[in-house]
Parts: sequence; C-alpha cells; structure tokens
Amino acid sequence: MEIEETTSYNIYYPNSVTVAEGTGIVSLNMDSQTQIGNNNTDHLRNYILLEATGITDLNYINLKMKSKGKRV
Repeated sequence: MEIEETTSYNIYYPNSVTVAEGTGIVSLNMDSQTQIGNNNTDHLRNYILLEATGITDLNYINLKMKSKGKRV
C-alpha cells in the first residue's frame, strides 16, 4: 500500500517500545534481560529493538537493529 507523499511512519518492533513525546526518542526496557545459561536465547527476542523510520511504502519495510543489549 502506497502512502500519500506527505505522510510517513516510524515502525518499531516490539510494539512495547516507549516513544518520548516531543523528542521522539525510542527506548525499550531491558531490566529483565538475563541469560539463564542453558544455551537457549528464545527469551531474549523480547529485548530486540528494531526500527524503520520515514516509511512511505508499507510494501517495503526494512527494520534495522537499534538495541545493543547489556552484559551482566
């Protein structure tokens, strides 16, 4: 779906990100990110922040890694 010229969107994954009003700074709470040492990283998918900014064509969305994670 093509979007009108004057309209663009910013898209984030997951949808639980926080976007600061006024500044537009995006953050994702990673306080619970802990590796449990069982060689399974499935639980970390909730701590990956992806973004696509200035989207004008919903048929082509290229999400890029924004999160860096934290070491414990």
